[in-house]
Amino acid sequence: MSSLLPEFLLILTAFFILIIDLFDAFNSESSLSPEFYALSGIGFSIISLFALWGYAPTTYFGGQFVVEEIDIFFKGAILVAGFFTVTLLPAIFNLKNLVKNHYPEFIVTLLFTLSGMLFLASSRDLVTLYVSLEMATLPLFALTAWEKSKFSAEGAIKYLILGAVGSSFLIFGFGILYAFTGSLSFESIRVALAQPHQDTLNLVLLAVAFIIPGLGFKLTLFPFHTWAPDAYQASPTPVTAFLSTASKVTGLVLATHLLLRIFSFQLKDLQPVMVVLSVATMTLGNFVAMKQENIKRFMAYSSISQAGYLLLGFLTLSPEGIASVLFYSYIYIFTNMAAFAVITLHIEQTQKQNILSLKGLSKTSPGYAAVLMLALFSLAGIPPLSGFVGKFFLFSIAAKQGYHIVVAIAAINSTVSLYYYLKIIKQMYINSPDEDTPSLKAPLVTKAGLILATMGTVFIGLIAPFYDQILWASEQWFKLWIK
Repeated sequence: MSSLLPEFLLILTAFFILIIDLFDAFNSESSLSPEFYALSGIGFSIISLFALWGYAPTTYFGGQFVVEEIDIFFKGAILVAGFFTVTLLPAIFNLKNLVKNHYPEFIVTLLFTLSGMLFLASSRDLVTLYVSLEMATLPLFALTAWEKSKFSAEGAIKYLILGAVGSSFLIFGFGILYAFTGSLSFESIRVALAQPHQDTLNLVLLAVAFIIPGLGFKLTLFPFHTWAPDAYQASPTPVTAFLSTASKVTGLVLATHLLLRIFSFQLKDLQPVMVVLSVATMTLGNFVAMKQENIKRFMAYSSISQAGYLLLGFLTLSPEGIASVLFYSYIYIFTNMAAFAVITLHIEQTQKQNILSLKGLSKTSPGYAAVLMLALFSLAGIPPLSGFVGKFFLFSIAAKQGYHIVVAIAAINSTVSLYYYLKIIKQMYINSPDEDTPSLKAPLVTKAGLILATMGTVFIGLIAPFYDQILWASEQWFKLWIK
């Protein structure tokens, strides 16, 4: 089986949807909906991806594209996030507004973004990495502005401008690395940077000074996070969910390439910077989230704080560190998608984004209120939910490496996050609903996705073999790259 099959399946599905839409077939009452084809394509991509498990690393294009076991887990997380995002789309699109809102084109754009993210995971040189990153990012600008409102355009423009600035910083950093090493390959650059002399250190610091802002933008690290609240609020809610999950995992892939594949010899010198970024990001995200009144901006700052926790896994050059990051990524995807499923239904059916509009949800829609409560508790790290297990691994790995103060700060931040998550739960369970508050109803596809996400929120953290497989893949990867 070709290791490129998952990417090709997504691209073929996108073009297939375009061809069907060309003949106006989706307007027929008897035709299958666009999300059916999208879910099928993503589902077959996941199957083909995990069918590659156990094969030796496969190399294409002279080493520019490689598929290893660790890449399979990263790509799997991206595809799972894409799958759940598509299940949310029927909640905001239907046959009546299909043409008006260009639903097929929306899904095609989403599939192209997913394919770029998969290519990014297997990139092994600077050019392939940058082109894949742009392929993954540029369609997101269009998805953010899809609703064509003034507010949506404002958020998308801010996202676009800051995204362009972040990409510019990255390409400057890559240029410095190429100028010094004369190579584009990750491995060649890593070996060249290992030469212990002062000129090397100065050039590495200069390259890092340019690369960190680009990486910080993608991961929404402080102080490069400022685009996120506006973009999250401006986007259609499924796109907000996609930005907070798949885009976040893509940032983790980028961090893995840069910090572990290129700067592994310098990682010890970079750790103080990473500590500061981690602590500042989680602290700002949590404390600013307390003041939010819009539910989507609230989730944006929650996502920013989660990025601070995830950065803990990169404080150590060890298989356990990258395994804990990957494991928490899966947990975060299931948890966040469960929360956003309820938020999407609420916003679409009430046309309100204020947190106060959730009051009394437990009385009008008790099942959906329970799902949102479980998701919020998991994000806060309450046992025995999956979020607690994921944070336990992240914190314990950092503590083993001697970062006790950082772990203590992270624990305090988790306590703070519980406070503002409880504010939403209070609205749902203590306050009474307005007389015109509707009972939430979900399309079958959205309801199925919500059930799967909720099951993952509750149970995935307790599946030890899942973590063991990720740890094994991380150990194999470290044997190849970290010498």
